[in-house]
Amino acid sequence: MKKPITAKELAYVGVFTAIMAVFSQISIPLPFTPVPITLSLFAVYLTSTMLPMRSALLTQVAYILLGAVGVPVFANFRSGLTALAGPTGGYIFSYVLMAAAIAGLSPRIDASSKLPFGGVGRSAAYGGAYLIATAICYTFGTLWLMAFRQASFAQTFALAVAPFLPLDALKIAACAAIAPKLRKASLARAAGA
Repeated sequence: MKKPITAKELAYVGVFTAIMAVFSQISIPLPFTPVPITLSLFAVYLTSTMLPMRSALLTQVAYILLGAVGVPVFANFRSGLTALAGPTGGYIFSYVLMAAAIAGLSPRIDASSKLPFGGVGRSAAYGGAYLIATAICYTFGTLWLMAFRQASFAQTFALAVAPFLPLDALKIAACAAIAPKLRKASLARAAGA
């Protein structure tokens, strides 16, 4: 039997949904693509690492639902069903699957005693989880944008993936460097509460 959602869990979901909304507004539109540079992916990495599976999924669902009903939480203060049905909708919907991948892998990374180089190995393992999640985002976002623009895979990749690879690699590296420590502190706090 599944445990009921507690007030504490709802509070965490609320706080991390707010983090998603704030990080999504750190955005730079690019003139050649409908996909802006944002810190949304960094927020997905971070929130999904620090929360257990159910809370991580609820955070992303809450973020999407808030945007769908008109709260301006998406990049550049966009919201509504038109934003979700627009060129970046696939990326936004992929956040749920990204959260599932990261939240699913995090306990396995924590439990692994065979990671080489101590903390560096753990950071690298988290980086691998973020890489998998980013591949999910790129896949859904690219397929969605291809359908939206009626464009080829090559055109869409050049427009919505290739320009973002270096910055997304930096986001992965930055989050992998800090996330294991934040997760450890978060789990310790949850255990002590």
